[in-house]
Amino acid sequence: MASRLPTPGSDDGTWGNILNDFLNQAHNTDGSLKPLSQAQITNLTADLAAKVGNTDLDAKTAALVSNGASTTNDALKAAAVAAVEQASEVTPAGVWDFAVAPTVSGSALTGNEGPQGPPGLVWRAAWNTNASYAADDAINYNGRAFIALQASTGITPPATAVSTAYWGLLADRGEQGPAGTGAAGVISPSDLALKAWVCDPVLLNAGTRTTFVAGQLNGTLINLPADTITGASFFIGVAGVALTNCYLAVLDAATGNRLAVTADISSTLTSTGVKRVAFSAPFAAMGGPAYVVMLIGGGTTMPQAVRLPNTDSGLSNVRGPGQPAGRIRTGQITTNTGLTAVPVTNDMSGNTAQASGLWVGLD
Repeated sequence: MASRLPTPGSDDGTWGNILNDFLNQAHNTDGSLKPLSQAQITNLTADLAAKVGNTDLDAKTAALVSNGASTTNDALKAAAVAAVEQASEVTPAGVWDFAVAPTVSGSALTGNEGPQGPPGLVWRAAWNTNASYAADDAINYNGRAFIALQASTGITPPATAVSTAYWGLLADRGEQGPAGTGAAGVISPSDLALKAWVCDPVLLNAGTRTTFVAGQLNGTLINLPADTITGASFFIGVAGVALTNCYLAVLDAATGNRLAVTADISSTLTSTGVKRVAFSAPFAAMGGPAYVVMLIGGGTTMPQAVRLPNTDSGLSNVRGPGQPAGRIRTGQITTNTGLTAVPVTNDMSGNTAQASGLWVGLD
């Protein structure tokens, strides 16, 4: 009968005998472990060899056991543990070696080599019409990246973001931004989030101001971009008092037609500093010259706006050679007086040229 452990709830009267018989299989009467038989050693080493994948482990372990000073279970256990520890390391050639410590190139031991991954791209930089390309070569052409789908020489990549039989699109360039304005290193209206101005405001002198005449329009010529204009900015150096019927408007320089006008800005002109006012409705400018005009309908103290730096009307406000009635740079409409609103049409060409044009920026 094979040794076994007692079964709880049964084996009445024989429970102790069954347990002793089971323990006697591996223990001496004093409690020490019995030495393993040669058959048990063979089975153990074969099992170890199967677990670590080394068919030579059984002979190695048997040699360690037979060469030791004892055949007790403790000596066999130590020998088996040493064998397993050595068998868990691998030499660079992939062969188990118990005689020497394993060594590998690099700073850490590695396991078995995995399967090879797919080939990567071969970057060839800018496309060259004289170069030969193989499949998986990658190039840059016209701001885009393409991968060669097959070997080619002199086959031009597509000029647009598409793929062909020879070239597959890898990455497209971003959309081109709007063209910049002005020369490199020179400040432009866009640097101040403006779309146009009469001049760089750094040139202005806060002590030089335009004195408005109640009921008359003061105008300054400005070059409009082909863009949507929503409002205007200017500087007030002296605040007005008790103002009425104050407006800012844009007039087409060629026709005199009013392109945009603000609501009443009287309260805006009663304090100093940089002012920004919105037009009652944005307008789409076609580009070209226009006048920005300001009307002060009335007040006990007229406001003063910072004007252009040049106070010489012979230089800043000339009408152009041979054009006494032509377009002026800055000026005042003297033919209309007592205005309380900006008329729908105002041709500045026939009005008085002055060195009093206010600084304006449009956005």
